[in-house]
Amino acid sequence: MTKMPQLTLPDDFFPELIALDIDDTITEHMGNVGERVIDAVAAIRAAGVQVVLATGRSISTTTPVGRALGLDGWVVCSNGAVLATIEPETVIDAITFDPKPVLDQLIQQLPDAIYAVEDANGIFLTTKTFGANALGMSVREVSFDHLTVNPAVRLVVRSEDHREDGFGEIVKQMGLHSV
Repeated sequence: MTKMPQLTLPDDFFPELIALDIDDTITEHMGNVGERVIDAVAAIRAAGVQVVLATGRSISTTTPVGRALGLDGWVVCSNGAVLATIEPETVIDAITFDPKPVLDQLIQQLPDAIYAVEDANGIFLTTKTFGANALGMSVREVSFDHLTVNPAVRLVVRSEDHREDGFGEIVKQMGLHSV
């Protein structure tokens, strides 16, 4: 592990913004937001500090947590691909990609995998259900070809045959290691 240098903040330092992750940071083990966290976020906001949620979650599972915390401002969702507001729930900007070239390569190597794409609004289209709330709150089962039609902010692949090992090597061999 790389050792970080000691940082010293000025005595008069006061943050203007605090970004918080959700899972295992704000939420408890079962996904609930505890009263102590709600109170702490309220105290931070009362001190004049803006609180932003930054998470790998989709917008559909991020904004309810924001509301539980009493937030109404900015959220960064889908691992940074979506910038949105909580109230009103609005996507301000999204970094999307065309999933077709990647999906066309993956289906050749992993024909039995389950595939899903997420759009900027947090809607997942999937070839088969992943499990209860595994992808979020807005999930629709569609054909594989339908996954390739619209821009996506995220591509999810699950291969039961490659859970323990092998998936990373397949991705690397396909030249998709930086995707």
